[in-house]
Formats: sequence, C-alpha cells, structure tokens
Amino acid sequence: MDTGKLETEFIPARDGLVLPDQEAPSSGVKFKITLTLSRGEQEGQSGIRVTINKNIERRRDFFSAPESLDSDQIEEKLILYRMERELIIEKAIQKFSESNS
Repeated sequence: MDTGKLETEFIPARDGLVLPDQEAPSSGVKFKITLTLSRGEQEGQSGIRVTINKNIERRRDFFSAPESLDSDQIEEKLILYRMERELIIEKAIQKFSESNS
C-alpha cells in the first residue's frame, strides 16, 4: 500500500526528447520509463521518495538480443521538474484558499 510503481510501454526513441546538439536516435532504439514511489518519514515529516529509471534498448536486427544503453536523463529531469511545479502550484492554491476562508 505504501509503494507505487508506474511504468510506460516501450517508446520509440524518435518519439522522445532530443537535445538540439544531438542526432535523432536510430529506429532500433526504444525506451521504457519506470517511476517508483515510496512513502516514508524523516525528521517527523512524511514524504514520498520518487525514483525514476529509464531503460534504453537498441536492437540491431530481428535476431540479436537487445543492447542496453545509458540514459541521457532528459526525460527523467523533465518528469521531476513537472512534479516539482505541480507541488508548487498545489501549495499556492492551498495558501490562497486558506487566506480567503
């Protein structure tokens, strides 16, 4: 109950984000993003630990086993940024609703 896991299907790397100074990946590259959420407590405050893992695979041909690649960490940073922004917005809305009560 205190641990959650979100996982995407494999996404073609061409549909992901690419930095302006990099080439688009080849058609045999795909990735899957896994988010693991764990509820915990530290110094009397409850919180949620977020772990993001991006598994990238390259398949050279139909018969070969997939080769694991290192992540460029673009999607991971983007997910964390969006989560942080949502928390800031939620706190601002909560503060506004408390001041109007």
